Amino acid sequence: MTSFGPDSPSFRGLMSRWATGVSLITCAGDDGPVGCTVNALTSLSLDPPRLLVCLDLTARTLEHLRAAGRFCVNMLGAEQQELSRRFASRSSTQAEKFDGTLYRSDHGTILLEGCIATLVCDVVDELVHGDHAIIVGEFVHGDARDGDPLIFFRSEFGTLVA
Repeated sequence: MTSFGPDSPSFRGLMSRWATGVSLITCAGDDGPVGCTVNALTSLSLDPPRLLVCLDLTARTLEHLRAAGRFCVNMLGAEQQELSRRFASRSSTQAEKFDGTLYRSDHGTILLEGCIATLVCDVVDELVHGDHAIIVGEFVHGDARDGDPLIFFRSEFGTLVA
């Protein structure tokens, strides 16, 4: 067994051993759709139905999400790895991220096509801890389709194996 100290690289390496799903957070911006890749997402409450999502304080999507007050969690399928990488890019413009991406404006936000689930949420709270904003969203609408999820583990993409 290897022991690690309380530094950021050690913490990041240890957390990479926690398998997560991959999603894109999208919303309507002043100049069109905006979005970013996240894997810090979890259910928070069933009554009322709420979730939380964490965004880096420097994420360009965050200011638009705050202004919009509504966002969509787009849960990615196994075949959407390239989409995840494109939306994770800090060098791409929002227009470049959405170029060739199928989406629709619905329920007051932006929903991506082909995802295994979409959850439209209203922002009900925000907490700032460290270098991230924790956004609490109240679920208002959702859609789902069959498919295997895109998984992120040890800094690599994968999917479930039966």
